[in-house]
Amino acid sequence: MKKSFRISVMVILAVFVLMVSAVSAADPEPQYGGTFVMTVPSIVHLDVQAINQISSNLWSQMYYETLFDVNDQGEVVPLLVESFDVSDDGLVYNFKLHEGIKFHDGTDFNAEVAKWNFDRKIEKQLPMWNDIPIDKIEVVDAYTLRFTLTQPYAPIFKTLAIKTFGMYSPAFVEKVGDEGLKNEACGTGPFVVDEYIPGEILKLKKNENYWQDGLPYLDAVEIKIIPDNNTRAMMLETGETQMTTDLSFQDISRFESDPNLKIWSGAGSRAYYFSLVNIHPPLDNINVRKAFNHAIDKDSIANVIFMGYASPLRSRLATSALDGFAAQEVYAYDPELAKQMLEAEGLVDTNNDGFREFNGEELELIMWTRKGLEAGDYELAELVQGYLANVGINVRIEVQDNASYLASLNNAPVSTEKGVQPYYDMANLSWGTFNGDVNYLSKYAWPCSAWPTTYWNYSYYCNEEVDKMIDAANLLPTVEERDEAYKAIQKTMWDEASDLYLFEKQSVVVTTSNVYGLYLDAAQTIFPIKWAYIVD
Repeated sequence: MKKSFRISVMVILAVFVLMVSAVSAADPEPQYGGTFVMTVPSIVHLDVQAINQISSNLWSQMYYETLFDVNDQGEVVPLLVESFDVSDDGLVYNFKLHEGIKFHDGTDFNAEVAKWNFDRKIEKQLPMWNDIPIDKIEVVDAYTLRFTLTQPYAPIFKTLAIKTFGMYSPAFVEKVGDEGLKNEACGTGPFVVDEYIPGEILKLKKNENYWQDGLPYLDAVEIKIIPDNNTRAMMLETGETQMTTDLSFQDISRFESDPNLKIWSGAGSRAYYFSLVNIHPPLDNINVRKAFNHAIDKDSIANVIFMGYASPLRSRLATSALDGFAAQEVYAYDPELAKQMLEAEGLVDTNNDGFREFNGEELELIMWTRKGLEAGDYELAELVQGYLANVGINVRIEVQDNASYLASLNNAPVSTEKGVQPYYDMANLSWGTFNGDVNYLSKYAWPCSAWPTTYWNYSYYCNEEVDKMIDAANLLPTVEERDEAYKAIQKTMWDEASDLYLFEKQSVVVTTSNVYGLYLDAAQTIFPIKWAYIVD
């Protein structure tokens, strides 16, 4: 027996269209027309299937669309899907697609095309290609696609809403090739790529044949690439742009009193932390890692760097915006307790130079950080270095190249006389959970199998019992049962202080005051602009 969602989903879809095309009672009626100009620090390329990055998710959904989407209430709703049904065992999904949708090149979107896109993703092993445990994909009829899974997968709809699963025109891909996809695009979205000059600008124009009546409102969108933070802030203040991203929190705080600007903020999935390499002594000692967590005044740092737009992290890389999140007790700022714990574990200062030795040798930990890629990243590194110095831990900061930072972290560890080791002891990092569900972490960040170079467990944390708990939790048939199991997993990792836990940061963008229609996609920590409008 299957559970049918046709009626309810069509109602949800209707509500979705109303919600994105309507406004709250306090907002003016939408106005059509105008060019929306925004600035961003960088654009990698336009091939969203080949990348899973917060910034690319913002503009790619203007021209590429997914089977599901996130609405302005934070709910996952059908987009290219009209209705669906699910088997009782949670293994078979039938997706009925909307009819009559065309790509920007005039070709049809249908079940064969959708299957082609998923097959291409899997065959090329593009980002998140194996997140959904797919056994087979079938075309049932012209507008019905069937997924058969190998095991239940609770966040399937959330995953299918991630922009890296955007639908491409097969004819277009054949025409331009994989390299061409980096500079050109052809989807079903409300905007068409008009011009892209790498490193300079991305110009979009309204899709006059868009399948959702009455949308979009804007005639055009221009996304200017401005790497310098101060320049982006100045362009916003002078009215040269309607929106900018990745501003410093000092600028955001300053803009709070500007009547010509509007700040959009809300809870997101961005977690800030320092990896502590669990296979490097003395960081292989749980109590040492706990001492590090007690040594940091997270509230003060949040106020200094994030100007109050952050709060202490309460689970391992999971924020309160995620489904499956289980709040833990924050490690209290207690430098005296931290000193006592370090003393008890043999980290002592015998020569009175202010720094502790370990096993009779001077201890110096190497901290990797970026500088200027994210607001306050280097300042955060310096503050953490200072707090650790206050409890006698000597940390040397090594600034890495912004462009290659993650690539360097993902390099294979080197072989040393102590065994295979990464190059660093600590790394300044932030994490985004793109599907809004802690299941994402259970694959990419938490388990032993997620060590680099496979995935991104940069602390090299490994607890085989936790891995067994994760495997068992992900087989549970309901989200409620799974989330209950996730509670024990998160508590275990938190109690073992796998990382230096810092903050969950709010998602924030600033626009001019005449901009309306934005909303927060908390999982991807973005404010989509596809339904934005400008009121003169």
